[in-house]
Amino acid sequence: MRTYRSGFQDKAELLETIKKSDLSNKVALALHSAAEAHGYKNTNLNTLELYMLDPLIRPQLEKKLLLEPQERGYEVLLIEPYYKSLLKNTCDSKLEINVSPSILTFLDLSHFPLRGQEQAEFMAERLPQLKRIYKSGKSI
Repeated sequence: MRTYRSGFQDKAELLETIKKSDLSNKVALALHSAAEAHGYKNTNLNTLELYMLDPLIRPQLEKKLLLEPQERGYEVLLIEPYYKSLLKNTCDSKLEINVSPSILTFLDLSHFPLRGQEQAEFMAERLPQLKRIYKSGKSI
């Protein structure tokens, strides 16, 4: 995971830049950004988390999104996923940008320190495919 701040004003500008570029099929929304794309945002975080489906695109993303590395906090988080092939084969394409599947989003958020557990529980209590496997109040 790499943390950045961007020269863009907000998340909407970042997303629009990705959509207009040739990088939109090489990334997937992750964590809180994916939860929002699935329609289950529960936090006021306005960050952009992206899986890089091809790690070689990082320099292009850094240039295109005007990214500067950050030591603490982030506006943009670039993640090289552990399960690349699974993501490539199961991404939901909703916003002209790939979106991590809801089950992977839930699992990743469950272990993410920045309001992740809270967001995962919110999704699991509302998303039909997660409701079946999630017991409220139980840790994952």
